[in-house]
Amino acid sequence: GSHERRLRGDIAATTAAIGAQYAALKRRGDQESRLARARSQHGRGMMHAGMIGGAGYGMSAAGHKAGRGVVGALRTGYEFDAQMSATQAVVRIDDKNDPRLKQLRDQARTLPLSTKFTDTEVAQGQYFLARTGYNAEQVHAAMPGMLDMAAAAGPAMDLGQAADIASNIQTAMGIPAEKMDRVADVLTAAFTRNNVDIVMLGESLKYSAGVAREYGQSLETNTAATAVL
Repeated sequence: GSHERRLRGDIAATTAAIGAQYAALKRRGDQESRLARARSQHGRGMMHAGMIGGAGYGMSAAGHKAGRGVVGALRTGYEFDAQMSATQAVVRIDDKNDPRLKQLRDQARTLPLSTKFTDTEVAQGQYFLARTGYNAEQVHAAMPGMLDMAAAAGPAMDLGQAADIASNIQTAMGIPAEKMDRVADVLTAAFTRNNVDIVMLGESLKYSAGVAREYGQSLETNTAATAVL
């Protein structure tokens, strides 16, 4: 009887221990389930945040790019307006609504459509011609020839420099401003057919033009002789 009572006590204690262990395991299982759900939710949340962040970064990058484009366009427009204002001052036109100034502005806007030059570069060419004494009508007539000559000179020559060189030669030779196309054609033929560029040619003609004019030599003769030398 004593052994049976002790055995029943041991069985009861063991059953209670097993029950307690089962309850502890159940609590542990519930805790791990809650932790797994929390991890899953956290993972989905991070993925969503990453997607939003990526979209936001893309939108931000696109916004910055668009912003840079707008700023660049504004800067380009400002440079063009500033150059046209300088040209207006040199040709001595006070009224911004003057038809002659509008003609120059329209020319600077339309010539780039058929050439490699920008509207600001065309405006710079107009400015250099006006600075040598050309009036608005003469500048307008001379610009197409200037663009052809500068284009033939290659990327090393900007339009403003080409206009400056050609106008200096035209003035030194006493050629009317209305004949600037002739000057541009002669110079272009010379530097494209000989081992000389427009800068070298302009530097040489700067010294010989006055003498050639004094002795009655034409631009064509003087240019050809310079090219041969």
